[in-house]
Amino acid sequence: MFYLNEDVFVVSGPVRHAVYNLATGKLYSITDQSLDVLKRLKAADEAGQSPELSEGEAPVRRFLEMELIYPPAAPHKPAPCEAPKGKPALGINFAWLEVCDRCNLKCLHCYEEANDGASGRMMAWEDYLHVIAQLKAGGIKKIQFIGGEPMMHPRLKDMIILARPDFEFIEVFTNATMINGEWALFFKEHNIHVAASVYSYDAAEHDKVTGVSGAHALTARGLALLKEKAVPFRTATVCMDGVRVGEKQGDLFSLEGKQDPVRLVGRASLTLLNKDLIARKIITRAGWFSRPLHKGSVRGAMKRHNCFGTKLYIAADLEVYPCVMERRFSHGNLVGHTLKGLLQEDILEMTKDRIEGCRDCEYRYACFDCRPDSMSRGRFDKPWYCAYDPTTGLWDDSLTDKLLTQKEEMLFAIQGG
Repeated sequence: MFYLNEDVFVVSGPVRHAVYNLATGKLYSITDQSLDVLKRLKAADEAGQSPELSEGEAPVRRFLEMELIYPPAAPHKPAPCEAPKGKPALGINFAWLEVCDRCNLKCLHCYEEANDGASGRMMAWEDYLHVIAQLKAGGIKKIQFIGGEPMMHPRLKDMIILARPDFEFIEVFTNATMINGEWALFFKEHNIHVAASVYSYDAAEHDKVTGVSGAHALTARGLALLKEKAVPFRTATVCMDGVRVGEKQGDLFSLEGKQDPVRLVGRASLTLLNKDLIARKIITRAGWFSRPLHKGSVRGAMKRHNCFGTKLYIAADLEVYPCVMERRFSHGNLVGHTLKGLLQEDILEMTKDRIEGCRDCEYRYACFDCRPDSMSRGRFDKPWYCAYDPTTGLWDDSLTDKLLTQKEEMLFAIQGG
């Protein structure tokens, strides 16, 4: 990596290279020849000289000047800007609290593989007190109560009341089937936000995902009570093969813009994705160069993982993970420990520089990485949904078809073929 300007730098790959222009949000792919021109221009500028360029190299310089990449647009040379060094601040700003892993539904894709009925774990009150004390000491101001179904914990109200004075944002993520008038009033009185999982406007389609007949009706009732009490709530949905979102009915809730293709973790597998959903997940050439770079995200990706460096998930048994879906990485167990002493820097500061197949990729700092969405691959493996091979500089336009073939083979095996 080397900088051309304060917000412009080049990341080299095995055969191609990328120019990141954080000032304009643009990402460019360049060849070895263009990279050589960039290096000579930079070296000549630092020496106060003007290098001679061949006829074939002149367009590179014109492109750089037109895009204001180099030479700098400012009348003075920018101060030297090196790649970020040193250990970043932990910067944890959000925590999921799994108060139980029990659930009253049986969702096909459950990322937590939650147990139904009376089985499963409940976070003990004494453990909860320790968790809250550690989150307060760590300066974490935003928390979300999750399960399983968090409303199955008999002391959830007590937990919320205890936490309320010390956190600026508290949300309960629920399937909303257990919300009654008393709960809706409680959420309103204590300024609690609610997130609810809804899979379709159509009751039969929603119930097909949850495995429980009548679940949609109970969820809709719960959301109606929240709306009646003016409790702020949002809905989140997961799209999967064979489940129709359907047509919006009324103004109780909307699933528009919230349709996340199912991630392959927990009970979810490739069998729940169809061709359209696979295509939506795959990292393609068109996708890279059509969306603007986000300066903060790119800078952050040089120092830490896009999720692991800012979030924590504390399970019902007090095991501390970096992500609500990720149990292959663990900071350790909080029982008898402080959060500050437990957190592992190699997890907090993990970047794409440690991922097989990504560490040499010129696009790695522009890439969002969902580690748990791994399709049972190794925890440091390249994402299965990436179509780019940095060793050849080529994009695999047939990746969707290859994954569909793999899905058919999985279904054949499941059906005992």
